[in-house]
Amino acid sequence: MADDIMADLPELGPATCHTCSEWGCRDDKGAHDGRCSCTCHFWQWWVEDAQAEIKRLEDAKVIRDLKIGERDRSIEAQQAEIARLRENNEYLHDVIASLRGEVRELEAALPDPPPQHSPVGSKPLTVQPPKEARRD
Repeated sequence: MADDIMADLPELGPATCHTCSEWGCRDDKGAHDGRCSCTCHFWQWWVEDAQAEIKRLEDAKVIRDLKIGERDRSIEAQQAEIARLRENNEYLHDVIASLRGEVRELEAALPDPPPQHSPVGSKPLTVQPPKEARRD
């Protein structure tokens, strides 16, 4: 059987375990993975694969935590901006109310307006032709 496998992979050559000298460089599906398939190395590979997966998951968690932290900071900044705008809005409403009160006080302090009449008299003004144009 080893010869059949070697015929499929002549350029790779056999992979042997340095601990037990067992030959094997294929996984259970027959694909070459460059690792010895003997029992003494199985747990080592499993641990390495598990450690790599743990590292990948930890990296993903760190990235997720960074994104969550960034989002949380963004939300906090938006909430702070909303609070600031609400304070400004309340302040502006107070200023507007104060100004309206002052306008009412000033309007009340004004004297009554004079009656509307023509300063020249009650007759409407007529346009006179220029003096040179008159020939009497």
